Amino acid sequence: MSKYLFYILFSCILLAGCGWGIEQLHPAVSTRPPDALFTPLQGQCLSTNSSFDENENIFDTSAEKSGGQIIVYEEVEIRSDEAEDVSFLSDLQPQVLNDTLQDPSRIVPIETNDQVKFFLNLFQGVQKPWIARSLRRAGRYTERMQRILRESGLPEDLVYLALIESGFNPHAYSRAGAVGIWQFIPSTGRRYGLVINWWIDERRDLEKSTRAAARYLKDLYEIFGDWYLAAAAYNAGEGKLKRAIKKYKSNNFWDLAQFKYLKKETKNYIPRFLAALMIAKDPGKYGFDQVIPDPPLNYETVSLSDATDLAVIAKGCGCDLKSLIKLNPQLRRGCTPPGYSDYEILIPRGTKEQFQTYYDQLPASKRLTFRRHKIKRGETLSNIALTYDISVKSIMKMNRLNNRHRIREGKSLIIPLPTSYTIAKKSGYKAGKRKQKKLPDYSGQGYRKLVHQVAEGDSLWRIGRLYGVSVSSLQRWNLQGKRAYIRPGQKIVVWLKERPPNSPQQTKKTGDISEVQQHIWYTVKPGDNLWLIAKKHKVTIAQISRWNDIDIRKPIRPGLRLRIFTNIHYNAGIEILSPIPPEVV
Repeated sequence: MSKYLFYILFSCILLAGCGWGIEQLHPAVSTRPPDALFTPLQGQCLSTNSSFDENENIFDTSAEKSGGQIIVYEEVEIRSDEAEDVSFLSDLQPQVLNDTLQDPSRIVPIETNDQVKFFLNLFQGVQKPWIARSLRRAGRYTERMQRILRESGLPEDLVYLALIESGFNPHAYSRAGAVGIWQFIPSTGRRYGLVINWWIDERRDLEKSTRAAARYLKDLYEIFGDWYLAAAAYNAGEGKLKRAIKKYKSNNFWDLAQFKYLKKETKNYIPRFLAALMIAKDPGKYGFDQVIPDPPLNYETVSLSDATDLAVIAKGCGCDLKSLIKLNPQLRRGCTPPGYSDYEILIPRGTKEQFQTYYDQLPASKRLTFRRHKIKRGETLSNIALTYDISVKSIMKMNRLNNRHRIREGKSLIIPLPTSYTIAKKSGYKAGKRKQKKLPDYSGQGYRKLVHQVAEGDSLWRIGRLYGVSVSSLQRWNLQGKRAYIRPGQKIVVWLKERPPNSPQQTKKTGDISEVQQHIWYTVKPGDNLWLIAKKHKVTIAQISRWNDIDIRKPIRPGLRLRIFTNIHYNAGIEILSPIPPEVV
């Protein structure tokens, strides 16, 4: 009995050992999914002589017989092309998600308060036509402008600063001298790389001005860390806003706007921007659903090696001149600027090949209208520039002159003439003969007329101080712009109030001639001083100081030229103050 129990126990142990060995050879046998793919394991097999029943289905799904051996298969997974490791999802923290999706430097927050609502109502009321016109014009430019802002890492919504700055008008200008879509003043424009001269003004160039504005706004955000403050600084200047923050110890725009330090224009700038932004994002909600934006400008660039008339370029492209000017508002003189070997301009898309063929065959002499001017006696570059309505610098650059005063009688100058001059000439106007406006006349209104001939070193400020009148009055009487300059020999009209008939200061009459004052130039000699000079000419030291804008406490040096007034005559009520003999006017 014990013998039989021993054999039974031995058989159980043997069977248990075989099962354990199979699992050690391939643990996946009992857990393999039914649709798995298998490959044989080399060198791993079991003998069929093992003491277990072959009729049992122990290996039906994981092994097969081969030459008296049982071959065990390895499991291989088929992977899809769309396989993706998504374990990172469990690693994301709330702060990481927030930083990824809501970077504050890429978003302009929209706040609504009473100030914003005021401008929303204003833009839907009195200023609705202007806003509608601006939204329509925006269609030409916003796509390209937003792309530039996006490339610069800035919020695309900043593009609507241009709406409140200029109404998306590249030709817009302000009383502060700001120009273009982004309304750069000259100093800021030049600081950010824009070229501003007689020929071109890149503040009107869509791409260059937008890139400059993007750099400026990015710098402002880095300074203030807030888009409201950055935009306010764009309007007021970073220095002004820094002082406001320091003065009131606040980094909140709405708090700063409560005080008087910032100008009203700056206080209203952010509410105006937010109102414009809300309207631009949802025009239909605010009554602008009828506005149809203009289609985006469709263009390509071409490089020119010489200064070229826009009329010539338009002919080569087969387009009208007006369309070409609209694409290139930065060109101020109807032609590309001289001195550039590869100046890029915009032309209508699809015309580049046609234009390039035309341009390559065009002689250089026909690319821009020029005129040869023979210098006459007494002429200066200023006179010549005024005659042809161009700048002195452009003549100097075209003729490679280093000194504006070194021109000789009989020599010739090449004068570059813009399109406007060519058109005027074809219309029958003589070169340089522009229509003259009539000067104001105050005769019979208690004023008498005086003509001052400009001497070297004169300025409107000095002339105004001499006669006791303002510079603005001189500009008005002589139709001079604020930036206009005067030149030696030019005649300036001055209107002075008539003295009362019994005034002791009235000039003495001798027949039809009355005595008035004329200035002369006195050159200081060694040993001279103001007291001796004043005594010699029967004037006072204070008068000499006032006439020449000098400090009487400082010594004068030999060679200095002083203006001193003496007596001359005037005829027919018109005085002539000049260092040369008087003329009858």
